[in-house]
Amino acid sequence: MTDHGTERRGLRALETPLLLQTSTDCIIQDFYEPALRAAVSYDRGVGYFTSGWLRMVSRGISAFAAAGGRARFLVSPHLSKDDWEAIRAGTEARADDALRAALELELEALVASGVSQDVASLGRMVADQVLDFQLALPAAGLNGDFHDKFGIFHDSFGNAVAFHGSQNDSVKAFSNFEAISLFYSWLSDTDAQRIASHAARFEQIWTGQMLQIRVVALPEAVREGLKALGSAPRPGKPAAETEPTESDSRWRHQDEAISAFMEAGAGVLEMATGTGKTRTALRILGLLEQKGHIQSSIITMSGTDLLDQWYAELVKLDAFVVHRSYGGHHE
Repeated sequence: MTDHGTERRGLRALETPLLLQTSTDCIIQDFYEPALRAAVSYDRGVGYFTSGWLRMVSRGISAFAAAGGRARFLVSPHLSKDDWEAIRAGTEARADDALRAALELELEALVASGVSQDVASLGRMVADQVLDFQLALPAAGLNGDFHDKFGIFHDSFGNAVAFHGSQNDSVKAFSNFEAISLFYSWLSDTDAQRIASHAARFEQIWTGQMLQIRVVALPEAVREGLKALGSAPRPGKPAAETEPTESDSRWRHQDEAISAFMEAGAGVLEMATGTGKTRTALRILGLLEQKGHIQSSIITMSGTDLLDQWYAELVKLDAFVVHRSYGGHHE
């Protein structure tokens, strides 16, 4: 689909599959990016959001922002510390020029220190009011997570597309087995009614009219101390393994190996069994990706059992999309 067609027909220029799956479709190229290019508004309710999603849909979200698009996100409060701080800073900088200038310096410093460029993009888009966030917390007898996942696009021609499914907005979600069902306002009255129901439900939650969901804007969340939830593990998910620190002498050899590799730009890790070769390699890989030195990596081993072990470690992270090409896997 071309951008010219999108400009002429808006969302009607989209292909109209009724179901998209990560196993057989490229949901980003087939749906998210063209929908963002065609839309002027996007409302999204999602259980888990990370700034890495912006990188995945970078071309679509850039066109959306350039066209004056506005997106609203209802998310659970399980944000990473960096994403939380970027959203908070961007929200506070909207009405204050001095804070906005300070935000730019803060984001530049974050990127220079090795934090992903995705975080900086998130902060800027919040400050520019391209993206708006509210936290959603179950209430009135519900004590779990806000775990719904749905979205609605509208264009300037009166067309709308809605979707509902299992996928979160994170890098890892695109390597999971996920699926979304899609509805198009111009295909049938039934589809139009489904879209209207999703849109009404989003508006009801966003404006605080649904008793079973409490919504909290970011400034209010900061005042209430909800930031603590941002760094907590999601229910049902084990806490992340503690990262080694400089003060922990047991792991100093890993820090030294990483420093030596980053300084030289290449190298071979020679470490005793059980001292953390995998962890050290993954930390190096993450740093290289964050600094923009690499766009992809190849991990190769002697034997599929070792490749299975690496795959199990990689899918625990939200930093990489992982494709397997060995044994019976052809991804």
